[in-house]
Amino acid sequence: MIELRHLQSFLTLAEEGHVGRAAARLGIEQSPLSRRLQSLEETVGVRLFDRTPRGITLTPAGREFRVGVLPLLRQLEDTKQRAVAASRGETGRLSIGCVVAAAYDGFLPDTLRLFARDRPGVTVSIAVMGTSESFGGLRDGAIDLALTHSPPPPAEGFRHLVLTEDPFAVALPADLAAAKGKGSLKLMDLADMTWITLPRYASAAFYDSFVGACEAAGFTPKIRYETGSAAVALSLVSAGLGAVLKSSRQARLAPPGVVFRNLSDYGRSAETFVAWRPKPSPSAALTALIEAFVATSEDISTSGRRKEGSKRAKDNSGNLKPQQKKLRTQRSTR
Repeated sequence: MIELRHLQSFLTLAEEGHVGRAAARLGIEQSPLSRRLQSLEETVGVRLFDRTPRGITLTPAGREFRVGVLPLLRQLEDTKQRAVAASRGETGRLSIGCVVAAAYDGFLPDTLRLFARDRPGVTVSIAVMGTSESFGGLRDGAIDLALTHSPPPPAEGFRHLVLTEDPFAVALPADLAAAKGKGSLKLMDLADMTWITLPRYASAAFYDSFVGACEAAGFTPKIRYETGSAAVALSLVSAGLGAVLKSSRQARLAPPGVVFRNLSDYGRSAETFVAWRPKPSPSAALTALIEAFVATSEDISTSGRRKEGSKRAKDNSGNLKPQQKKLRTQRSTR
């Protein structure tokens, strides 16, 4: 088998044309260099060099061998550099499972803009998924990271961060909103409304919380339409078919004919979580992407785009940003 050091020695000697100079350039003695070249010629089965009193020159076979070796070593060096870049998180591929709202309300685009600035060589694949589907994708390894509206079940063993918490608001057809007057509303003000909501299987926690809050206010909500698509839900509102609860941040995405109004007696917030598998350990690129999500959540908080009462990124235990500190430590020591 031809060894890499033999090929490197061959090319160095071919360039220098002198054993002493080639040995000095390689940082070895002349005798080991001569043995390497002899071993290479024996392996190839032809004489590669002519030894003359003036130095060493390539034979015709040696010249042909050099033509083939040069691109081979260049490709090997390129492969090495790409491997190093991947280990640093500068290249590679990442896949994200994302709830629709995070894509439409600007959170995901803002994060990817920040991530691409520092990691332009990383390709990011994005699939729109419901929360349950995203956890399944993490479990199966189909995706590297999930943006969801619920934390992962503890039994899954995933790591997660709470990135944003935004008060829910009610999206109403514009004419009905006008009829309700100005300012915040109470749930009981909407007792006569037809509702559009997520199917219970998509988020039992949200569905049960909404129904429970309505019943506590004194009525049972008339749920006529169920959809996991924010775009579909808002289009139904625009058509005058009902009302829907959405994150207050989605107000800027409201289509014509839809008005968002705050609710004074519905305390639940729309949370955005980022979740990932802790094992195997996140790659450098994935670590950088998680950090970008945390940075975006902080930017939203400090710029005042989030509503009062929203919180900064928290880890599984509820502490403020310890995971971000850990992630930055990992990046600085790799």
